[in-house]
Amino acid sequence: MNPYSIPPFITASLLLFLSSFVLYKNWKSIFNRIFFLLGLASTIWLFSYSFAYTIVLEQEAQLWFKIGYCGIVFIAVVFFHYTIEFLKLEKMKPLVIGSYLIGFLWIILIWKSLFFIKGVTKYFWGYYPLAGLVHPLFLIFFIGLVSFALVLLFYSFLLKKKEWSALKRIQIKYIFLAFFVFNFASVDFLPNYGLEIYPFGYIPAFFFAIIIAYIILRYQLLDIRVAITRAGIFLVVYTLVLGIPLLINYKYGWKHSIWLMLILATLGPFI
Repeated sequence: MNPYSIPPFITASLLLFLSSFVLYKNWKSIFNRIFFLLGLASTIWLFSYSFAYTIVLEQEAQLWFKIGYCGIVFIAVVFFHYTIEFLKLEKMKPLVIGSYLIGFLWIILIWKSLFFIKGVTKYFWGYYPLAGLVHPLFLIFFIGLVSFALVLLFYSFLLKKKEWSALKRIQIKYIFLAFFVFNFASVDFLPNYGLEIYPFGYIPAFFFAIIIAYIILRYQLLDIRVAITRAGIFLVVYTLVLGIPLLINYKYGWKHSIWLMLILATLGPFI
């Protein structure tokens, strides 16, 4: 397996787990549903690119990159949508609808022409898509939409203090931080233009997930209150209950590991 494909795969798994957890806890909330869509778009991007790095055939790699770019398009759109809903900017909702419509137009260009992705090239980490004729216009759309959302968050935090509760202001601050960090994943666009810079966008995406998880746990973002102590103890105990016997089996054989698993499984519930 290509080692360069492992970090984005791990980050994609983390984002998928986090967004699915948020949806599961309160699927009726529009904030939770939008956040799930954002996590899903990010997951599609990272999973697809991770698979593409391991592909040998150029045509198959290009197919995965097209799938990945469908996720990239909607990262910006859904982030903008989430910002408008979170800040309750009702007058800007037509802009949200317009951004979705433009997003679907980009998807059509991705699949029906070579104007968006004109092909792939081979770098030291694997294949990577090359920007087509209209790709710079997409960058203007993507960066402009994300930047506008960040400006709205920053403006709301600094100049609309009286309109928000103390908890809401803290949530706005950390959401701004999370998306500001996530924005550094845009470095992945550079190899689209022939610059052999390893696409480390999965690192900002990973820290984005960590910051969002922190807000959920510490400041009840998305109306989620997590019983972290019980869940944490359960995870640690049963990781040991299953993990130690597997290690023993690897070194000394299955007879010793079965007896140890029986003993630990008996003690686990009491612990």
